[in-house]
Amino acid sequence: MRSLKFTYLLIILASFVFISCENEPLTGTFTDETGGGNGSGSGNGSGTSTGDYYPRAIGNTWTYSVNTGGSETLVMNNTSVHNSQTYYNFAEQNGSGSIRKSAASYFMYIAANVETPSYIISSSPIEIKFLQDDAAVGTSWENQRTVDYIYTSVGGSPDIPNATVNVNYQYTIEGVGLIKVVNGTTYENVIHVSHILDSGLGVPDTTGDYYFAKDIGLIEYRIDNTTKKLNSYSLN
Repeated sequence: MRSLKFTYLLIILASFVFISCENEPLTGTFTDETGGGNGSGSGNGSGTSTGDYYPRAIGNTWTYSVNTGGSETLVMNNTSVHNSQTYYNFAEQNGSGSIRKSAASYFMYIAANVETPSYIISSSPIEIKFLQDDAAVGTSWENQRTVDYIYTSVGGSPDIPNATVNVNYQYTIEGVGLIKVVNGTTYENVIHVSHILDSGLGVPDTTGDYYFAKDIGLIEYRIDNTTKKLNSYSLN
């Protein structure tokens, strides 16, 4: 039962990877109308981009207010290459996710590497497509992935068997060309994307809503009962 709880935690963290401050790196993958993916990071984008809805440059920062209190800052601090694809990485305290853009498609590459007092938990890396900036309202796609989790006991903790879990990250374009006010600032050319994570574990799905502004990035998002709204940003 403990294995199930740990695995579910990591799957949920994977859906939060944009701006998680849980100090736990995350997990995800990619399969949709543009082709298949097995976590290798080799999927190709599709469409004709209408602009940059997640600017990528070292030193880019976004600071958000959190409805449960306090704030958090997302920082792009370096790049990495996986299977000849270049990704921009978020600082480790933000969850260690990485993103790239291909044509009008945006992808995230993530893998769990969590240390607790009792266990070290790692997973196979996967890539998910989370945005298509030229898609019409009503467009949806799925990211069906298989994630392998490895549990290493620490300090004599009982062994936990490794686990393989099938997950599906489902996205739908809910609105395009929107005007949205966030923390008193008006943003134009906003895309609204909804998200459902089917964990494959027989537990309730996780749902979310994301708002991306052209040339700025993620301005607001909600995952279940947690909402984060953009306060300020600095782009290079």
